[in-house]
Parts: sequence; C-alpha cells; structure tokens
Amino acid sequence: MNSALRPLLLLAGLLAAAPAVAQQTGTPDTGVRRQSPDSGPSATPGDTVPSVALPGGNSTRPELAKSLTDAERAAFASAVKAVDDGRYADARGMIANFKNPLLSRYLDWNILRVATRADADFGSTWRFLRENPDWPEPEVLRRQAEDRIGADTPSTEIFRYFTAFPPLTSSGHMRRLEAAEAVSPNDVKRLAGESWRNATFRAADENEFLNRYGSYLTGHDHIARFDRILRDGRPQVARDLVPKLPPDYQPLAEARLAMATKSADAPLLLKAVPAAKLDEPAIRLERFQWLRRTGNLDQAKALLLASPSSQSEAWWNERQSLARDYLAVGRAADAYAVTVPHGLTRGVAFAEAEFLAGWIALRQLKRNAEALKHFQLLYDGVGTDISKSRAAYWMGRAQEAANHRNEAKDWYGRAAQYGQTFYGQLAARKVPGAPS
Repeated sequence: MNSALRPLLLLAGLLAAAPAVAQQTGTPDTGVRRQSPDSGPSATPGDTVPSVALPGGNSTRPELAKSLTDAERAAFASAVKAVDDGRYADARGMIANFKNPLLSRYLDWNILRVATRADADFGSTWRFLRENPDWPEPEVLRRQAEDRIGADTPSTEIFRYFTAFPPLTSSGHMRRLEAAEAVSPNDVKRLAGESWRNATFRAADENEFLNRYGSYLTGHDHIARFDRILRDGRPQVARDLVPKLPPDYQPLAEARLAMATKSADAPLLLKAVPAAKLDEPAIRLERFQWLRRTGNLDQAKALLLASPSSQSEAWWNERQSLARDYLAVGRAADAYAVTVPHGLTRGVAFAEAEFLAGWIALRQLKRNAEALKHFQLLYDGVGTDISKSRAAYWMGRAQEAANHRNEAKDWYGRAAQYGQTFYGQLAARKVPGAPS
C-alpha cells in the first residue's frame, strides 16, 4: 500500500466510526464530515477532518475501524470535540494512554491548523510538516508556521525552514530576509528580488520591506511586480508602482494601465510606445483584449490574424470570445474566420476550437463540406467518450445536412455506442432500433 495513503485510509475508518460511538457513549456528535471522491478539497480551518477524497470506499472503513478498541473510538470522538472547543490539552490527555500513534498524529495536525501561538509553536509546526509531507492542507500549516516565528526563534532555524518551504505570507517574506541577513548575506539580494516579484505584502510590511531592502531591487524586479499585479486585475495597485519602473518602461506601463481600465486616453498613450515593445507577445495579447472589450472587433481581428503567437492555447479563450462577439452581432463569416486558424493540435482547447468551427460552418454558414472537415478532425483528435460521442453526433448532423443518409446513419450509430453520454443518447434517437 502507498505509504502516503495509509494515514488517510485509517482516518477514514476512525472518522466513520467516531460519530456512532459518540452517540453510544453519550458524547455529543462531533459533526465529522467526509467528502466524496469527486468533490475536491474544500476544508476550512474549522473542519475536523482532512478534507481529501478518502481512498478505498466505504467497504474499507469498517475493517479499518475494527483496528481500534471501543475505548479508543470513544476517546477519539471526545478528543475531536475537545479540539473543536479549543481544549487542546484535554484532547491530548484523552488519548494519552492509547498506543495508536495515528490518534495523536491526527490531533496534532488538527491542533496545529487552528491553534493560536499560545497553544502551538513554530518548532512543532515545522516538525509536523517535515515528518508528514503527504498530509492534507500543508499550506495551512505553512501559514501557521510563519505566523508562529518568534523573536527568540534562531535565525539559522528560520533560514533552514524557508529553504525547505518558501514563504506564503507577508510576514514570512520579511522573516526570511531577516534570517538571510544573519545567516547568508550573499542571498539577500536574490531573495529580496524574489519576494518583490511574488509576494503580496500588507501595507506596513511593504513599507518596511522597501525601506530595508529597496536598494537591492532592480528595474526587472519592479517590472515583474507591476506585470503580475496588473494581470491579477489590480490596476490601481499597479499604478502606484509606475514611479519605481525604469523611465523607458513607464510609457508602456501607462498605456497598459489605460487599456486595463478602458481609459479614453489609451489610443494616445499607445502612440507614445515604441513599436518594438508593442509587438511583444504579451503586450499584443493585452492590446487585443482591450480592442475586443471596447467593441473594436475588426481591429481586434486584424491584430489577432497578424499575430503568429495567437496560434496557441494561451490565446484560445480570447480567440473564441471574439468569435462569439461576432456571432452575437450576426457576423458568422467573421466568427468563422477568427476561429479556424487556431493552430492547436490536441487538448481541450483544440477540441473546443474544432467544434466551434464546425458548428459555425454547419449551423450558421451552411457550409457542410467545411463542417465535415472540422468534425472529422475533432473525432480523430479526441479520446474521451464524451468528446468522441459529440464529434460523431455532429458528423451525423453534417452528413444529414448534406443529404448523405447512409453516412449520417453510420455516424449516429458510432455516437450511440456511447450511450452513457448526452450526445450518445441524442444519437440513439436517430438510429432505429438502437438502445435508448
């Protein structure tokens, strides 16, 4: 058995049994919650259970639960309730006499996630992260570890920790730099640049960071931070960075801000930017987005078709958005023209592109031959039942529109083989005698 799964499997048994035992012994139900394997992680700091898909299914849980005595199950239920109530010492005391190490490890994990500094320290949090790398919610524990770094925590320990676990919080970035000054001064410049590029600082920490480490930052560091914040959709925050940018980059920054905010000054500001900078792929994409979002569809189309880099997955969402904008105003030919040269050959974006191109050709332009080409490419380029059935069904629709009855029947039959899918069921209605 995979060692990473063993604690979670055993916890599945513990947690399946705990509420029932709690009721039998008179202990209040802890409200333990389990997720289905398809629901994904969604734990909050108040949860009492690892919010992970528990492998093995329900059939494994009774067997696992049998590995505990009745006393252990009852103690575990009471201990979980004590953690919920903030009675951490009581929780540990309730299981102290039992030999099952997983009980204490689970309580440690739960306590370290939710306790204040007074009840959990930096060293114990780091130790748990180090010794249990496969347990759920490591980011929660890492944030707690950063918050628990105290004035008496040795700089060597802090630096070792952040070498293993890069900072996630504003204070964590500051603590790492302070430790580097004491332990590894040659790394301060590199780490300061890394933090400035990647961190989201609290206002007070940002001011302190700039006062103490601003001299280490380069123009590239400032540009990278501006770029990240602008792409995160925070133009007002990005604007505050403009004075820190290299002078030759500031005109482009002002133009990018104007485009991001749909300012009327954007065209004028763009004229002040050297053509070479405007032709950078990332800036071309921003120009395209601005043109489309301000309703300049034809200019957006011209820029798209003139951009070799647009034939990529990174551009697909924008390409299809422009196509749908054209469809919304009844310009199907333009929608088709921007969809077809997508340049994709595989993946989800490829499937979306070929389907949209085929649908426009068939339903809007009545070009059956072109539709057949797109749906055939789609069918040949996908592998899942859902995608295969969709491609085959629309091949049938295109053949039917071309009055190719035998070919249409054949394609509907192929789609109907995927009877568990939506399009497979639609196709079955087109094939006499096919299972419904």
